[in-house]
Amino acid sequence: MVKANSRSGAGCTSPFPEELRKAAFRRIPQEQIMATEGDAAKLDALIAAKVKGLLAEDAAEVAKAGPRFRLAHLTGTTHFNLSDTEQQELKRYIDTGGTLVIDVAGASTTFAESAEALLVALFGKDDVSKRLASPLPLSDSLYTQRGATIDRSTTAILPASS
Repeated sequence: MVKANSRSGAGCTSPFPEELRKAAFRRIPQEQIMATEGDAAKLDALIAAKVKGLLAEDAAEVAKAGPRFRLAHLTGTTHFNLSDTEQQELKRYIDTGGTLVIDVAGASTTFAESAEALLVALFGKDDVSKRLASPLPLSDSLYTQRGATIDRSTTAILPASS
């Protein structure tokens, strides 16, 4: 295994966590490793390609399983933007049964405007209005979970699509 300090260019850091690199390296056929002829750049490229493959496999498994956590909480006080990829992941999370709670901390209009723009970008203005008009029922486990108290008068909840 090529370690970060043995590659050409002292102090070179890996773009992937070391454990993931090790797992990727173990899955590369020996003949492909030998074909790099000891060239650190070629070996790094081979490992990077395998890491990307492992990450893609993992993402596919997660997509099949649906959200691991039923509730996500988004809070803030300043303007924010999510990347296209982050928006797609958040939409998929909600569409597969996850619930997003948005907390506009300190009644920040800047954060509220960003959150509203995000929701409209994800679902369209009409769908957002419809979803927010019908909050989670009081019987939802979010409210009835033992030891948890949520004051509905101060909480806006975006329920999963039906």
